Amino acid sequence: MARASGIPWDLRKNSPYEIYEELKFNVPIGLNGDCYDRYRVRIDEMRQSLHLMQQCIDQIPDGPTKLAD
Repeated sequence: MARASGIPWDLRKNSPYEIYEELKFNVPIGLNGDCYDRYRVRIDEMRQSLHLMQQCIDQIPDGPTKLAD
């Protein structure tokens, strides 16, 4: 709700942990804090999540893998 109201606060940006400081992503924000802005922020969060996952996949080193069949 904070981001939908225009507050660009995200724990991954403000206090990065794990690999987040190595990843590039935007913090989606709205302007009005209404239902439509909350919806748009959530959709943009899902798009950013896909972008983050792709960056993580791209950073997996080549080599043998272990699979549990």
